[in-house]
Amino acid sequence: YNMPQEDTPESNMFFDKKWEDVTDTDIKDLAKKLAEHLRESLKLVREDGGRVLHIAHSGGAILTYLAAKYHLTFSEKSRIDVITLGGSRSITHKYFRGRLHNYYSRNDPLLMVDSRASRLLKRAKNSSFAMVQDTKHNTTFVYLEAIAKDPLFDHGMYGPTYRKALQWEA
Repeated sequence: YNMPQEDTPESNMFFDKKWEDVTDTDIKDLAKKLAEHLRESLKLVREDGGRVLHIAHSGGAILTYLAAKYHLTFSEKSRIDVITLGGSRSITHKYFRGRLHNYYSRNDPLLMVDSRASRLLKRAKNSSFAMVQDTKHNTTFVYLEAIAKDPLFDHGMYGPTYRKALQWEA
């Protein structure tokens, strides 16, 4: 999975600079902006019980985790449902109280990054679709057959594998 890519501002979808120039402060500020966006979304769906569905892909899962851990209140986190697609960090009910699914293509390279997702994959039956419950955090992991049979295409948010998950969630 080691594919060379030039480190340019154009190849960085989160920041207008090279990845080597991104600081911890930049990442913390982006997580804070995500929390502000989620807070505004909650206001749009009413303070009296409306819910927000947040979908995070790849590195966006880390930003989601940071937003929840450091910037959102318990009440806010209780009204946000979270779906991750090939997350670089799985999300658990420790941080969000609503509906929560972590989707992974069986060949997703980020399974090498998230040890919890990788460990739970071993409990999944070898099929095109497997749901595994993480009993420690009462969190659902969904493992999908890799449709493209190519880790990079299957990891893409709009690639054939995660497109299937997005259709289910719609």
